[in-house]
Amino acid sequence: MNYKETLYFIAKCLTISLEEKNSDEIELVLKTMDVDWDTVVKVSTSHYVFPAIYCNFKRADF
Repeated sequence: MNYKETLYFIAKCLTISLEEKNSDEIELVLKTMDVDWDTVVKVSTSHYVFPAIYCNFKRADF
Protein backbone atom coordinates (compact mmCIF):
# COMPACT_ATOMS: atom_id res chain seq x y z
CA MET A 1 0.00 0.00 0.00
CA ASN A 2 1.30 3.42 -0.85
CA TYR A 3 0.38 6.51 1.16
CA LYS A 4 -2.63 7.40 -1.02
CA GLU A 5 -4.05 3.88 -0.85
CA THR A 6 -3.53 3.85 2.91
CA LEU A 7 -5.44 7.12 3.32
CA TYR A 8 -8.26 5.78 1.13
CA PHE A 9 -8.41 2.58 3.19
CA ILE A 10 -8.52 4.59 6.43
CA ALA A 11 -11.29 6.81 5.05
CA LYS A 12 -13.34 3.76 4.10
CA CYS A 13 -12.75 2.28 7.57
CA LEU A 14 -14.03 5.45 9.18
CA THR A 15 -17.31 5.22 7.25
CA ILE A 16 -18.14 1.52 7.54
CA SER A 17 -20.86 2.23 10.08
CA LEU A 18 -22.42 4.91 7.87
CA GLU A 19 -22.51 3.23 4.47
CA GLU A 20 -23.06 -0.46 3.90
CA LYS A 21 -21.19 -0.26 0.59
CA ASN A 22 -18.02 0.76 2.41
CA SER A 23 -18.52 -1.98 4.97
CA ASP A 24 -18.76 -4.56 2.20
CA GLU A 25 -15.65 -3.19 0.48
CA ILE A 26 -13.57 -3.22 3.66
CA GLU A 27 -14.74 -6.73 4.50
CA LEU A 28 -13.64 -7.88 1.05
CA VAL A 29 -10.25 -6.19 1.42
CA LEU A 30 -9.72 -7.75 4.83
CA LYS A 31 -10.54 -11.21 3.46
CA THR A 32 -8.64 -11.08 0.17
CA MET A 33 -5.74 -8.64 0.47
CA ASP A 34 -2.71 -8.41 2.68
CA VAL A 35 -3.17 -5.10 4.51
CA ASP A 36 0.01 -3.33 5.63
CA TRP A 37 -1.14 -2.80 9.20
CA ASP A 38 2.06 -1.05 10.29
CA THR A 39 1.43 1.71 7.76
CA VAL A 40 -2.27 1.90 8.58
CA VAL A 41 -1.50 2.27 12.29
CA LYS A 42 1.21 4.90 11.71
CA VAL A 43 -0.90 7.04 9.38
CA SER A 44 -4.13 6.73 11.37
CA THR A 45 -2.29 7.53 14.59
CA SER A 46 -0.66 10.59 13.05
CA HIS A 47 -4.11 11.81 11.98
CA TYR A 48 -5.62 10.96 15.40
CA VAL A 49 -8.24 8.59 13.97
CA PHE A 50 -6.87 5.23 15.13
CA PRO A 51 -9.33 4.93 18.06
CA ALA A 52 -12.23 5.68 15.70
CA ILE A 53 -11.10 2.93 13.33
CA TYR A 54 -10.88 0.51 16.24
CA CYS A 55 -14.40 1.41 17.40
CA ASN A 56 -15.79 1.05 13.88
CA PHE A 57 -14.15 -2.37 13.44
CA LYS A 58 -15.48 -3.51 16.82
CA ARG A 59 -18.98 -2.22 16.02
CA ALA A 60 -18.93 -4.00 12.64
CA ASP A 61 -17.62 -7.27 14.20
CA PHE A 62 -14.49 -7.32 12.04
